[in-house]
Amino acid sequence: MVFMSDEMIHAWCGENVAAYGAGGLAAEERGGMAAHAAVCGACASLLEEVLRGDEGLRALFAEVRAGEGFEDRMVAGWREASGRRVIRPT
Repeated sequence: MVFMSDEMIHAWCGENVAAYGAGGLAAEERGGMAAHAAVCGACASLLEEVLRGDEGLRALFAEVRAGEGFEDRMVAGWREASGRRVIRPT
């Protein structure tokens, strides 16, 4: 475990709060940020603001959201298409 001063923790939270909201942090990192936000009003407010904004964006685009598996289908399609491509030397 690495020791981080309060100043370092605040900086880390500020830099990674968007990743938290987007689900981009590892479980240990999410737990660390949530634990810190539970005792730090400034970081709790920041986290709450980001989560509210993320919820607002999800609601705003709910009708046009691509749905589950969209990225996986796109990548699979690109891989399949690239496998059929014939590259000829010039």
